[in-house]
This record gives sequence, structure tokens and C-alpha cells, in this order.
Amino acid sequence: MRTSRLAAVLMLFSANAGIAAGSKAQLEVEMGGKSYPVDAEGFVDIPQVDAGALRLRVREKENVQLRVSGLGFDVPRGYRLEHDPTPPESWTFDGDETMLTVYRNEADDPQTPAQFLAEMLRIGGHVCVPEAISLHAAAHEFPGSVCDVVHGEIRTRREVYLIAAAKARWMFSFMLVRSKDKPPSTAWAQLKRQVSTTLTLEKP
Repeated sequence: MRTSRLAAVLMLFSANAGIAAGSKAQLEVEMGGKSYPVDAEGFVDIPQVDAGALRLRVREKENVQLRVSGLGFDVPRGYRLEHDPTPPESWTFDGDETMLTVYRNEADDPQTPAQFLAEMLRIGGHVCVPEAISLHAAAHEFPGSVCDVVHGEIRTRREVYLIAAAKARWMFSFMLVRSKDKPPSTAWAQLKRQVSTTLTLEKP
């Protein structure tokens, strides 16, 4: 059942909770012990129910999810999701100190993580020789590269991994920005752990 009244309730909840449209928060409705996702327009589809009182609870999803072109994973709640359709198409999950940007490249793109990372650093005016690392996810070891750059009092760590799927080659770019003497926040480890444990993909 799809109702504008329910949509109005959801929009009111969003305003009261401070969940602005620009934040791209993902909402769901809980009813009868089951959860139903809220679409981008504020509507939710629920099964036909018998006449009577309903008690609904609207909440932000525990995890922010991305499902596109044979690739899927979650990140912890609180990250703002932005989509840029400009080639190479990308999805960015923006936190306070941590960020993940996922770039979709053609399946035959030969670029390596080291080349991709070096180009990102060159555009930013930084010089760094990437070191090889790997990411364990979906029962695979995915190749990657890492660089730590210190500029003044700020230390920036970038890790880039190549995830090869059936329909595309994905570059996962993790970034941590912090004061140079400050240890990494727990959010950094949580983000990487959440992505690696929930990653699903169609094999090439």
C-alpha cells in the first residue's frame, strides 16, 4: 500500500531528526517486526493490512548501503553518500575524518592501484612513492597501494584497492585526514572492516 499520508509522516520525521535531503540518509520503517525501506521520494511500500490502528517506527538504517552493477557493500551509519555521474562515475561516503570514494571504470581498464593513487597525488600537488598493500574481502585478497603525506600539521593517508567484478573494475579509495601527531580514529578501522566484511560482487 503506497500512501501520501505516510510520506508526509516520513518527511516530518526527517525534519525533526535533522536529516536533511542533502545528507542522503537512508531510512526504513519498522512495522510488525519487519523493516521496509523508504525510497528517495519519501514513500514506502508495505503489504496490505487489516483495518485497525498501526504503530510504525521510522529510523535511519544501521548501515549505509551501495548496490550497483554487481557490486555491493555497507558502511557504518553517519556517512553522507554523494553520487557523481561524471566519468569515471563515483560514489563518495563522507565522514568526519574518514572518506571512501568508489570509482567505476571499464572492465578492460588497465590502470593499477599504484598508477591511480600516483595520479590522485599529482593532481593534489603531492609527491609520494606508493607502497603495496592488500584488502581481504569476499574470500579474496585485492591488490592495493598506500601513501602517507604530511603537509604542515595535517597527515593524509590514502589507500586505493582494485576490485575486479564482472561488469567493471572498481577503485576503492579510502582517505584518512588527521593532525599529524594524532592516532587514527576508531572510525577508520570501522569503515574498512564494515566494507571488507559486507563486500559482494559478481565475479569476472
